[in-house]
Amino acid sequence: MVSFPEKFIKALEGMHNFDIGIGKQLSFDTLNHQGLKGVYYLSITENGSFVMVDS
Repeated sequence: MVSFPEKFIKALEGMHNFDIGIGKQLSFDTLNHQGLKGVYYLSITENGSFVMVDS
């Protein structure tokens, strides 16, 4: 039987170019478990959407 963590990792590894709504694409594969290549500062607006903060 495959454990939950193994199923979760397998599911993440299938995510490619997922739009997370901040102009950056989230991707994972068997060799890349980082997802994004940087740190992005966000602010949440009154309607609950995310806006990238310029640094």
